[in-house]
Amino acid sequence: MKDAPDTTLFRATASIGYSQVFLDRKFESFSQADIQAQSPSGRNGDQYVATEADFSRSNLKVVPKQAPPTYLAGLTFGHRYLHNRLGLLVALNTQNQYYGSDGQFNTVATDPQNKPYLVVTEAPRHFSIHQVNSGLVTHLDFTVNERNKLSFDNLLLRSTYTQTQTAIDTSLTDQRRGPGTGTINTITRTFATQQILENAKLSGRHELASRLLFDWAGVVSVATSSTPDDANLDTDFLLSPTADHRIVRTPDYVNSITRYWQHNRDRDYSGLANLAYQTTLLDHALELKAGGLYRSKDRYNMLDEYDLKGAQNADGTKQVFTGIDNSHFVVYTPLGTAAADAANYTAFEKIAAGYVQAKWELGPLQVLTGVRIENTQQGFHTRQISTVSTLPTDVAVSYQDLLPSVNLKYGLSERQNLRFSYFSSINRPNYYELVPFNDPRTGTVGNPLLRRATADNLDLRYEIYPTAEDFFTVGVFYKRIVDAIELKYAGFGGGQLFRKPQNNASPVTNAGFEATFTKYVQHFGLSGNYTYTHSVLTDSKVFNDPTTGTSYLVAQTRPLQSQADHIVNLSLLFRDKATGFYTQLSYQYTGRILQLVDYNFDYYQQPLSSLALSVDKDITRHFTAFAKLNNLLNTKTTYTVNQSDLILQQDAYKATYLLGVRYAL
Repeated sequence: MKDAPDTTLFRATASIGYSQVFLDRKFESFSQADIQAQSPSGRNGDQYVATEADFSRSNLKVVPKQAPPTYLAGLTFGHRYLHNRLGLLVALNTQNQYYGSDGQFNTVATDPQNKPYLVVTEAPRHFSIHQVNSGLVTHLDFTVNERNKLSFDNLLLRSTYTQTQTAIDTSLTDQRRGPGTGTINTITRTFATQQILENAKLSGRHELASRLLFDWAGVVSVATSSTPDDANLDTDFLLSPTADHRIVRTPDYVNSITRYWQHNRDRDYSGLANLAYQTTLLDHALELKAGGLYRSKDRYNMLDEYDLKGAQNADGTKQVFTGIDNSHFVVYTPLGTAAADAANYTAFEKIAAGYVQAKWELGPLQVLTGVRIENTQQGFHTRQISTVSTLPTDVAVSYQDLLPSVNLKYGLSERQNLRFSYFSSINRPNYYELVPFNDPRTGTVGNPLLRRATADNLDLRYEIYPTAEDFFTVGVFYKRIVDAIELKYAGFGGGQLFRKPQNNASPVTNAGFEATFTKYVQHFGLSGNYTYTHSVLTDSKVFNDPTTGTSYLVAQTRPLQSQADHIVNLSLLFRDKATGFYTQLSYQYTGRILQLVDYNFDYYQQPLSSLALSVDKDITRHFTAFAKLNNLLNTKTTYTVNQSDLILQQDAYKATYLLGVRYAL
């Protein structure tokens, strides 16, 4: 973070905005007053037998209302004390945002004989989200003397995220006897998540001798997340045809409620040190550098789930739903799942690393090369699901990596450079990717056999800077990834599709081209970048042979997951310093992206285009008014199966509008 400037710094900003989603419909809210911070077993012990009286109901009463406006505000202050030896820089920011989306979610199944896809359910759904974020950043720098300097940085973030989700889930297979008939489920989900993150860093820079520099840092981070009572209410009704070709509707019936309590805590401790020595070799400047890092991370995660079924009437019929307060339930899992669920785990990651590096200035050629060695230890301990479960409960792995790199910069002229780089890199699995538990809320299941991915990277780039403002770069890149991690289809469970992170058996080849530029002509400017990426891998997938009734593996070539083939960013700029008027029109295009992998059943995100407009106008010497309009094209995020037009999921976030004012001393 930058040090406080020599002169006093004071800036303030405030803005107000609104989402087009809530100009077109109401915001759906719920009460949080009766939400229990802990689950029944968390309050009363693991052996407590929960009843329906242990669960609140007010948080399942959805109330439509007009959404309040979004507002954002921020303050920044900087000053130097003790004859400029001590610097203080403080930034405070708060965001109170209302946003949402409207969309469609379809469940699609593969046919056992590889025939066209089967749509199982259709579910229009609406999201209403209220998020409050606040952050405080503090930076202190103290100059001990001209050879020694200390710095302290602290980041504190707090977030409250509240979501209401409503959906009408139409089954196309259950009791369906023609168009407009069948079972209809009305689903209401509400939850509130509170997150806190604090990061503290103490660092120092010391000139041990005229050409010997030493710097160090110690970092501590703690993050907590709490979602008490993620509640999901399911009611249903039936549409049936009559003999005279009418369709009759039954009352709404009580079906089920699922309640989740989840809490986790992450801790991260890091220490690093670097030693640099500046000398010459063959009359050319040479910097030798060595350093090391030790990082220890751990996570504690708790998940407790309760399933409640609608109580039957005395005559064995289903209970009519007339409101959540009038409904009665039987607790199907009265002990919860905390004592026997793999989602209750502790995990750790420890990294010890060291490196050596040399930077040599050979006239127009700069050579930067080095090698880094890393030792990683990862593992977890989780609850035993049952006495017959074969899932691992204790996993610990250790591996070492040698990661060389070289960067070459050749100055063709004062304004032109040619750059080449090679480096080796790794991608470690996250905790939740390793722990073998099924999460029905995200549709994912962990994989304890997951390995890290390794990659060799090559880049070549040409750059030119005709003026202080204009530039143009063009380059090519190549990457070879071994054991690439992707989310793949893992089957259906409880009527839901599950995905599992898995390593690819064959290496992935990834190559492409990129260009960036900025050009000004008087008041007008044009800025943009374009990236083309081509990736290819051969994957083994299961094929069901309809003639023999057997299944076997076949090879299928496809692109890498989560990667767009084309990315375009283009901005048209206008500036008039004399009048203090600035505007920017920005366009972004993201090509098709593979999201989920299965044989002839790949999920793709379709191309996206977005348009945004921002305008700034100086009012006085210190005040500036501004406006920001985002997602003006209202492009829907759409997922389909393979190359077909069969929509799996589609969400519209619509435009957002923001007006504000800034003050600068």
